[in-house]
Amino acid sequence: MSYFVDPDWLTFANLTSIGGPGLSLETIDVSSHDSWKQTAAVGTCVFDNTDETITAVDHGLLDGQTIRFSTTTTLPAELNANRWYWVRDKADDTFKVAATEGGAAIDFTDDGAGTHSFHYADPYREFTGSVLDGGEVSFEGNLTTAAAGNAIKALADARAEVDFKVTFPTTDLWELSGVVTAFGTSAPYDDKLSFSASVKVSGKPVLTVA
Repeated sequence: MSYFVDPDWLTFANLTSIGGPGLSLETIDVSSHDSWKQTAAVGTCVFDNTDETITAVDHGLLDGQTIRFSTTTTLPAELNANRWYWVRDKADDTFKVAATEGGAAIDFTDDGAGTHSFHYADPYREFTGSVLDGGEVSFEGNLTTAAAGNAIKALADARAEVDFKVTFPTTDLWELSGVVTAFGTSAPYDDKLSFSASVKVSGKPVLTVA
């Protein structure tokens, strides 16, 4: 099966293999502890300023876990609904919180007012798509003339974008711009003189299917 890679003025035939382009998408981690605001409260709780405990039956929390609080009226003076706290000293139905990881339990001066709830963020990270990478086209073939090899080398020397087409026997093709990033030759004993090269795709490759 034959393939061709051709800039506007040059065709490379007699190729033995070709790979790519292979698109990949970079992602941005958009995980936000504010995801607790979009989820239901884990449960309600009651503060006790006599022993700094927070009561929530069968709360299921773990020491070291981070949580936030919300309320229908006011939280204890030492707590802020816009920050995270670390669970410590957890029991089946009670726990305490610290302002820092591994810190001392917060000493409440009041119990707040209203109905209080505790929340934790969804443990799964969230991502959004960023820039697309067109990947790379790699190809190998038999080096039938020095001119063909020097033409590829000249493209690498120029370090400039060139328009390429990767054409399939079915007349399907990839059209892309790219920079030649590698070129090499091989002369195995009692076998054909061959070459390999690669093109880094710049911008958006376009696939046309006949």
